[in-house]
Amino acid sequence: NGRAASRAQHIQKYIILDKDFSIGGDELTATLKLKRRVVMAKYEHAIEAMYA
Repeated sequence: NGRAASRAQHIQKYIILDKDFSIGGDELTATLKLKRRVVMAKYEHAIEAMYA
């Protein structure tokens, strides 16, 4: 965060999830890349609660 150009780029809030992302949970690809659309859909309620 020290290199963020503006205050809007700083981390504002975060949550700790109950479980890690995994290939079996469909959050990661076989090469361990994050499936952002899947994560956004799966944890939509938690993300919305952070900004409410």
